[in-house]
Amino acid sequence: MRDGSLGSGSIGYDSRSRGVLAALFSLGLSLGACGDDTGTGGGTGGEPAAGGGGSPATGGGGATSGGGGAGGQEPFIPTPEDVQFQSVNPMPLGEWLVFNDWNPAPNEVLVMRPDGTDEVTVFRAYRVWSLATSRDQNRIAFSAGDPEQEAHYGVTLGDAIQPTFIYDATLEAAENLTYGNINDECLRFGPGDKFLYLCRRAGFAGVEPPEQGYRVGRVDLETREFAWLTGLDPESFALNPEPSLDETQLYFTRIPLGETRFVARAPLPNATPEESFLDAAGAPRLSADGTKMLYNDYGQAGALLVVDLQTLDKTLIAEGEVGTARWSPDGNKVAFLRWDNEGQCSHVEITDADGSTLDTPTRIHDCVDSGRFVTQLEWVLR
Repeated sequence: MRDGSLGSGSIGYDSRSRGVLAALFSLGLSLGACGDDTGTGGGTGGEPAAGGGGSPATGGGGATSGGGGAGGQEPFIPTPEDVQFQSVNPMPLGEWLVFNDWNPAPNEVLVMRPDGTDEVTVFRAYRVWSLATSRDQNRIAFSAGDPEQEAHYGVTLGDAIQPTFIYDATLEAAENLTYGNINDECLRFGPGDKFLYLCRRAGFAGVEPPEQGYRVGRVDLETREFAWLTGLDPESFALNPEPSLDETQLYFTRIPLGETRFVARAPLPNATPEESFLDAAGAPRLSADGTKMLYNDYGQAGALLVVDLQTLDKTLIAEGEVGTARWSPDGNKVAFLRWDNEGQCSHVEITDADGSTLDTPTRIHDCVDSGRFVTQLEWVLR
């Protein structure tokens, strides 16, 4: 599981769920922000045209499949209370790693210092599948499940519905951003925090249209309008959206089913045409200055590399079952998750971005010792 969980299986917190998550890790589809028509998928009101409803081509799932239960009811608009949101402690100032823990119910979102000390629980919510921090470091977008999913959406497929919420660190409160018959993951704030990019699957078993593959889209955070960026293709997943600093280009993971994935590149705002940028690769993540990119190389069993976008020189920085890589604020280091097959959990490790500590990364959080089940990771300076 790496950047971009599928998140639609009936997954709990037992040993069986860890096995499912381990299998997804091998696909590179979770343990991180999942990282792909025009529509209005957020919305502040209850009208289908302004929310997660609308037609399948123009929104989060369509009025007849738009989350309000079976039979074309009005879309259900979840509140923070519906996803068991609880503010626990203020998000502290300074340099921190933001991460989650799937073991408690509801899940926890925490911070710790880059040396692994001083853990602070910031908030709790039910099934935190994906999270992302804003570029100004003052907000956290997170997608959450709904413990009353069948009653609210008429969908029985476990953990299929995952709307997005925005936590405001100043107000210590959350509000709903997207809703409907949707599954949001791969969250990523764009430069300047104008857009929230995400990957989304809309339509699930028992409703029409039927379940489809993931596409990349984005929400305008001022108007809350949602727009698809990549086209509908049930035989291919688009994950891990990563916009360039000027938001003229979009990098993302393209996974044709049954074929080798690659990092694609396409112009914004229509993401057409797309081209392969890195073969056998996925989970792109740009440095703060936009000059380098982290990615997983599946020609090297998912190893973590850095590519210089001008010279295309590549540097190996971590090997093994690793993912969810995040740059340090100064761009000199990288934090990532390392899967422990025996412990069935992920450690948090840090390595130098120049490859000098390839063989000696620093483990700052041992998941076996802590008992935590970490799937998300961000690095902030606030």
